Amino acid sequence: MLRLPLLVGFALVATACVPSGTQANPGVTEATAGQATPSTIQEAPPTTAIATTTTSAPTTTTTLATFELRGQVVTDGGGPLGGVSVEVNGEQVTTSEAGEFVLDGQVPGPVTVFKPAWLPQEIDWDGIAPLEVVLVPRQVRGLRVSRYVSMEPDSFADLLDLADRTIVNTLVFDTKDESGTVLYETQVQQAIDLGAVEPVYDPAEMIAAAQERDLYTITRIVTFEDRVWVAADPDAKLMKKYDLSRFKTLFLAGERSDPDTLQWAERRIGVPVIDHWWQTETGWPIAANCMGLAPQPVKHGSPTRPVPGYDVRVLGEDGSELPSGETGNIC
Repeated sequence: MLRLPLLVGFALVATACVPSGTQANPGVTEATAGQATPSTIQEAPPTTAIATTTTSAPTTTTTLATFELRGQVVTDGGGPLGGVSVEVNGEQVTTSEAGEFVLDGQVPGPVTVFKPAWLPQEIDWDGIAPLEVVLVPRQVRGLRVSRYVSMEPDSFADLLDLADRTIVNTLVFDTKDESGTVLYETQVQQAIDLGAVEPVYDPAEMIAAAQERDLYTITRIVTFEDRVWVAADPDAKLMKKYDLSRFKTLFLAGERSDPDTLQWAERRIGVPVIDHWWQTETGWPIAANCMGLAPQPVKHGSPTRPVPGYDVRVLGEDGSELPSGETGNIC
């Protein structure tokens, strides 16, 4: 008889423990009057808070020291060499007539120095200035790749093999020969309009083949002896676009000019047209009409007289000397 009041009293005490206005913990079951249900407390599962941390890789900025690259390019004889290209870090400058060059704000590294007809140099620059570079002229020992060789793959291959076996280090490619014909697919509109284009080979392909063998390459362009131009433009319409009022004398260098072209120039320009005969190896005309000494009458088809210092003879096919007025071989 004493248990029920005790249980009820316990229930009342348990209820009174919940503050007014506060919802009881859902995990607590309250005992109500008339019931003998004991209070059961259920614990909520523990809650774990996970902190997420993002870590970025450290960024390091390295600033490279830069310097002023300056100096001079000279020949092996000590003289200044102008027109030389100096390249470092993708930037390029050309030397002055005094051979001097300056490039600001450069990171030390390889410096390439080059000029056509001279052996190139590559220098490992450490940032110290001034830099003096000595270039040595290229000793050219060349063979000419004429139109007839260039249009025959086997002949060109034989020429490459000859260069491999000998001291030959250069090939000279004809791109416009004595006939006035352009021997490759050119985009020069004037040549196309004159009908001067007659492709017989791909110069880019052949030059690449030569350079693979470390051969120096030169392209040869005959600039005046141009029968195609003379025939296509007999009235010299292209020439009329230019002011030639101060043009005094036209000098033709190298091989003897054909008489037709020479006379065409005389008619259209109206000034003396002076022919020469010489070779690259001589460095100076062998036969010429020396206008600064005693100008001679122009004789078409003749370079006039031997230049002082040369003993020039004209020989026939049998090797005998020919009399004046005959055409033969100069020796």
